Amino acid sequence: MTRTGEGEKKAVTTAQVNERKTGGDPTKVRIKVPGFGQVNAGYLSLLVLVVQNAILVLMTRWSRAQNRGTMYKSSSLILTAEIVKMTICLLALWYEVVQSGQAHYFRMKLYHIVFCLETVKLAVPAALFTLQNYLLFVSLSNLDAMMFQLLSQVKLLLAAIFSVWLLERYLTCVQWSSVFMLTLGIILSSQGQQGSEKVVDTAKQNTAIGIVSCVVSGTSSAFASVYFEKILKGTPPSIAERNIQLGIFSIVLAVFSMLAVDGVPGSHFAFFDGYSSMTWVLVLFHAGGGILVAVVVKYADNILKGFATGVAIIVSGIYASLVWGFTPTPQFIAGSVVVTIGTCVYNIPDPDVPIVNKIARKMPGGYRIPQPNPVREDPV
Repeated sequence: MTRTGEGEKKAVTTAQVNERKTGGDPTKVRIKVPGFGQVNAGYLSLLVLVVQNAILVLMTRWSRAQNRGTMYKSSSLILTAEIVKMTICLLALWYEVVQSGQAHYFRMKLYHIVFCLETVKLAVPAALFTLQNYLLFVSLSNLDAMMFQLLSQVKLLLAAIFSVWLLERYLTCVQWSSVFMLTLGIILSSQGQQGSEKVVDTAKQNTAIGIVSCVVSGTSSAFASVYFEKILKGTPPSIAERNIQLGIFSIVLAVFSMLAVDGVPGSHFAFFDGYSSMTWVLVLFHAGGGILVAVVVKYADNILKGFATGVAIIVSGIYASLVWGFTPTPQFIAGSVVVTIGTCVYNIPDPDVPIVNKIARKMPGGYRIPQPNPVREDPV
């Protein structure tokens, strides 16, 4: 009993020390990296996300190009990735409990994580993410590549708008300009990569349905991401706990999506049909990417996550040009330059409001602009 009490005391003391150091702001958390010293956790996670996104895009293209036989089902891969992610988070939770000296309370802790009101709240982002995946399929079936790339970037601007609304975050004029630059840069880069693809038959396409699906998909993705960010930053549970709660709904919804799109495994298709060693690597990257996004959202924000995605497109394009002989088009080069400039100027403070910007950024509750005190008139 004494040992457990000491573990609890140690865990509480560590949490209090971390909270005291960061002022309750997760964006100020720093991690010790061998050879580099103390590094900001948000920027480190963004760097890893850039590498992960770039590798994931390249591996997905390569796996589909090299597969000469039966192609794996995307719905099967997504469900498998969700199950693997859940397994990783359960192991992480068990490690957290063991480190706190309360290993014998693991089952009880897991029970309270699953059966609580906070878990129900995560049904909203889980449903919206599933809706996003389904609407992406509908929009891709009814839009050409150029129109799809143009409309799908609406989520970048909506993420910034929802951040201001839900998180009361303050963005300077320079930051708003950089968000627009990022959107334009990704559109140009994506069009440059799509330039060499074959034009599909548009006879069976419904442009109106495609446009509505793409816009609603971007809106649901942006709202779900910012909503999840608010839950992660506004409540004490760890990333592992939140991913377990989110994964409960994600797995269930992934099963229903698979049944709706591809049918019942065994009668309509073999669940692991088309899987290879590369496919399992993709599953691990998808699962790790889901956890990594949660880390980025907690220690950075959704807007910076959008910049990381834009940089990843450039990195994958450069690799494809060096290894696969991809010839960069003028649109891709222009888009890469715009994304790079937008990424660099995002953290530049607005010269018009330096004091307000400085105060807003130092507030532990977010980026809300402090309202000035009302002016009191002295009695005559």
